Amino acid sequence: MTQRRLVTTAAAIAFAGAVSLALSACDVETTSTVYLSDLQAVAETGEAMAAPAVIAVEMPAMSTCEEQGVEVVPILKRYLHDATNPRCEKTGMNARLLLDFKAPLIPKGESFTGAAALMAVPAEGAGIELLAALNPKAIDAVLKEARGQYMLIDGVPDIAMAVDLVNDTRADAPLQIRNIFLAGEPVPHATTITVPHRDQARLSLSDVAAAAAAQGKYVSVATLMTVAAE
Repeated sequence: MTQRRLVTTAAAIAFAGAVSLALSACDVETTSTVYLSDLQAVAETGEAMAAPAVIAVEMPAMSTCEEQGVEVVPILKRYLHDATNPRCEKTGMNARLLLDFKAPLIPKGESFTGAAALMAVPAEGAGIELLAALNPKAIDAVLKEARGQYMLIDGVPDIAMAVDLVNDTRADAPLQIRNIFLAGEPVPHATTITVPHRDQARLSLSDVAAAAAAQGKYVSVATLMTVAAE
């Protein structure tokens, strides 16, 4: 098992929770921000918390997004907790409808009814594992509500998922990851990285893991080894 120290640029850590729009277009992309102190608190107390998140829904054109997409926010609030700040972003020939929302960060065994959730569970041995899942019925409803008669899909949608892990603890944080893209580069095998104090790492699920999450299955994002809390 390898050990490496994560180095990020000031631009990469300037705004935790910003959604990355540099990726190729997909039906739905979610990016959540998880503070390690919150991850620890949920695992230790069993009390759920909320993680800031952004959902991006692919639209056929900028005009469609501006005329139709931003008008469905009250409807989308049935599936997204505290959905706010709707806006449109042009991506090549298409566009994306972006909304901020709160992703539940829940303890092991607790269910969720929204579109996306994160779960903090005790890891085998020591540490805390962060899992992620999507509600397939809610995601399908979000797509249909946002797009109306445009670009309705059959089967499993094309999903992209990322989590910004922010180290707000007092110590550098060792994370064990596998089958994850780290800063856009694949990490196919189990690897341990170190996220320095006051730094962050963006972890993107592989296509296989994201597809599993889109079917309602919890998939592993990372395991936080024991570190001191703030």
